[in-house]
Amino acid sequence: MRVFVARQPIFNRVKKAVAYELLFRDGLQNAFPKTDGDYATSKLLMNVYTSLGIDEIAANKLIFVNFTERLLLNRIPLMFPRDRLVIEILEDVEVTEDVLSACDDFLKNNYKIALDDFFFKKDVQSLIEKSHIIKIDYRQGEVPEIVQRLKNFKKILLAEKIETEEEFQEAFNMGFRLFQGYFFSKPQIIEGEDIPPTKLNLLLVITEIHKEQWDVRKIEEYIKRDPALTYKLLRYINSAFFAMNVKVENIKKAITLLGEKQIKTLISLIMLAETVQGKPNELILNTIITAKLCENIAKNINLNIDPEQAFTTGIFAYIDAILDKPKEVILDKLPLHQEIKSALLGADNPLGLVLKTAKGYLMGDWASLIHCFNVLNIDEKILPELYFQSLKWANAFESSV
Repeated sequence: MRVFVARQPIFNRVKKAVAYELLFRDGLQNAFPKTDGDYATSKLLMNVYTSLGIDEIAANKLIFVNFTERLLLNRIPLMFPRDRLVIEILEDVEVTEDVLSACDDFLKNNYKIALDDFFFKKDVQSLIEKSHIIKIDYRQGEVPEIVQRLKNFKKILLAEKIETEEEFQEAFNMGFRLFQGYFFSKPQIIEGEDIPPTKLNLLLVITEIHKEQWDVRKIEEYIKRDPALTYKLLRYINSAFFAMNVKVENIKKAITLLGEKQIKTLISLIMLAETVQGKPNELILNTIITAKLCENIAKNINLNIDPEQAFTTGIFAYIDAILDKPKEVILDKLPLHQEIKSALLGADNPLGLVLKTAKGYLMGDWASLIHCFNVLNIDEKILPELYFQSLKWANAFESSV
């Protein structure tokens, strides 16, 4: 059985990703019934711990996984290491003596328990007392009241579906200690401020390397003008990620040894790392995964999409969040190919559909993928493998540099 799996980051109060919730499905066409959900969860965990590797999926972080009532009663969580797993109890699980007994067994074995999509219901207090983390949907209307009622229990509160910086700050001030959602990928627009010169210079370098007529001498000159960029380029190229047999000590040698394609990739990644200062590290990693997944998708469909253009599209996918400026303003300053610009602004051109496929998969937005799959004629069975290839590549880059 092939399982679609995405991960959604969970942040602490300093915006550091400390865990991932694994989002999964057994396919895109239909929502599966509960019995298939039981099987899919078990299969997912087996894949994560035996085939794919927990460190590939979540590095050194915790994973949150939803468990149905049936899986809880069968003590399935006990099959997996307690040091990395947080047991999420779904909101539709009835509070029964059998469920509470299962929770007691998990606690005796030092597992952590989270209550998903929490709301007050009959007999829920006994379940609250056995939990460590309570997840509250920030989209429901009575969040302040729920938080107030939970204060005496002294549990860790996690705000779900945080989508903007403003919502993060609101939840922060209410006392939430954990935050889940893609708020880190949304811009906090600061009116009246221009793009800083150092960041703009990096963006100009990356657009130069992606022009159809590739001028090596011009690129070398641009890089040499920026001491920080020169230092980063030489440091990265000599890292374990590139496994060079000789030490590279100057820009010209770096370009010669790596060649056009790898130099483009490397400078794109340096640009990303340099411009994302002050943002959560997860934004860097998510952008790198998006770019690589776009490239991998382009390589595996029959639409003659340039994989390098797909990679570039992915690198700029969250440029508004990185620079806290509207995409239209940023793209107006960059001489990118028009198809890339259109894709970044939401067009359904081939590159745009590739980008939507990558972002939809990463966010676990399975419904949005169906349209993309139909238009691009993608075999849905290959996407999980392309995702894990991209994730592994991004993790290797991040750990090496």
